[in-house]
Formats: sequence, C-alpha cells, structure tokens
Amino acid sequence: MKHRNLSAAAAHARKAGPHQRTRGGEPIPERPGYGFGEWSGIITDRLRAGRDEYGNGSFALPRHELLREVSEEAADLAGWGFILWSKAIGVDLEDTLRRAPEYLRAASHATVWPPPESKDPRVIAVWLGALSHAVMRHLDRITDD
Repeated sequence: MKHRNLSAAAAHARKAGPHQRTRGGEPIPERPGYGFGEWSGIITDRLRAGRDEYGNGSFALPRHELLREVSEEAADLAGWGFILWSKAIGVDLEDTLRRAPEYLRAASHATVWPPPESKDPRVIAVWLGALSHAVMRHLDRITDD
C-alpha cells in the first residue's frame, strides 16, 4: 500500500507486522544506498572535519549567508547531475552546454518524492536536478527575521 503521508506509511508498517514485508514468501530486499547509520556517520565526519579545519565559524554566519551557501550546494547537485546525465547519454564534450537546457527542463518537471527505484544513471541524474530545483525553490521562502 502506497502512502503519500510518511507518518501514515510508518504506522501502517508497524501495524502490518513482518508478514506484510515479504513478496511471495521472500523478504523484500533492503533498498540500496546508505542506511541511516552510514549516512549519519558520513555527515558527522564531514562536520567534524569542517570544525577541525575552519573552526565553528559557520555557526557565526548570518542566516542569509547560510541560505546562500545552501543554495550554492543545491546548484552543485544539479551541476553534478548534468555531468552524470551527459556521460550516461554520451554527450560530446563540445556539445555539453548546448544540451544543459534539455536536462534542466527534465529536472524541473521530475518528481522529487518518492525517489526513483531505477538504477539508470540518467534517471538518477535527473532526480538530482529535481532535488536541486525543489531545494532552491523553497529556500527563498525563508525569511531573515
């Protein structure tokens, strides 16, 4: 059963019990990618490395500077996604910037949630662009009060 409401999905999974988490008697494999433990470890290590290298200066930045930094990182997601997409479809290096609008249009219309199940790098690349677009659209809603 698909839920748009994530808390409803979690409640359904708790209520359903383990018998709902199988397909044809076989356990449903865990989704690929980083689990919470790996992901949180990577982020914590990066925070620690940033603290050690730069001190805690980022915590002193005004909110508008933090939002600018986040926006730049989100733009990088789309940029890296475009590079992945270009390599996946075999775009000639001389032709990359001419093809960027095609990628960006696809990304701006892609669904951010749920994430794609596909292992196709083209699909994942467009999803990265969609994430970037969603983050950047929402950042300008934050006020600097």
